[in-house]
Amino acid sequence: MDENKKQENIKTIHTYSSDMVDAVRENEVSVIKIALAEQKKKEQEALYKQAEGTNTSKVFLLIGGLFIILASIFGIYYLMQKKNTKNTPVETTKNIEALVSYDEQSFLDMTSATSATDTAGIVQDEIKKGSKVPGIKSLFLTKNITGKPELLSLDDLLSITKITAPSSLIRSLGSNYMVGTYQSSASGEVPHLFLLFQTKDYNQSYAGMLGWEKTLLDDLFILFHIDVSGDRSTLFDNQWKDIIISNTDARVLYDDKGNTVLYYMFLDKDNFVITESKDAIKEIANRLLAKKVKPL
Repeated sequence: MDENKKQENIKTIHTYSSDMVDAVRENEVSVIKIALAEQKKKEQEALYKQAEGTNTSKVFLLIGGLFIILASIFGIYYLMQKKNTKNTPVETTKNIEALVSYDEQSFLDMTSATSATDTAGIVQDEIKKGSKVPGIKSLFLTKNITGKPELLSLDDLLSITKITAPSSLIRSLGSNYMVGTYQSSASGEVPHLFLLFQTKDYNQSYAGMLGWEKTLLDDLFILFHIDVSGDRSTLFDNQWKDIIISNTDARVLYDDKGNTVLYYMFLDKDNFVITESKDAIKEIANRLLAKKVKPL
């Protein structure tokens, strides 16, 4: 019986020892697994952190992204603008037919002009630019009311410049007129302004011009930049005289020293010109004649 108890005790001790060994072994395995899992977790966190980068790299990455977006937007906008420019037809300014041929043209915006002084300022600024020598420059007066420039009508021109010509003369005028300058080949000579009008009734226009002589200088001295200050104020009292230019009757106004101030002349039954240059009258008359002559 004692022997049996002893064997049972040994068996019990052996079983307990085995259980302890197994428990320790399992515990070691669990610790190793935990350690390995922890190490793996740390490695993954390190990889994630490395992938995310530092705060500085994040800023640079953000800036780089924004730059790429902005560059893309600019590139698309540039290509669209280039395409629009390519598809938009370029408007070219063609020569507009005038009462006589001309060598160059200029468009003067008169939208803001409300007086003879305003008109004269715009015209004189253009005259100061000069023109081809010798040659005629046509000055096309325009106004912009609807967003598109339109040629200034004769009625608008007479209204702006406050012309006091007899109503009979104004009624006899055609709708076409020409404002221009003539530049001779003389050294140092400035361009000469001229006004060219058409008439529907020669006799009425001629009589009207004789009647306008009383106030013609007063109406046009600003536009033609004629000095009437000081002693030259007597010009308003001077009488117009007859003169012959290229075998054609003309009228001229002299100052007290016998210098010419202003001319007007009927070039034919349909056209008359006002200017301060005899050479301008001759050139306009020649071009008007050449326009009427039909080629063979």
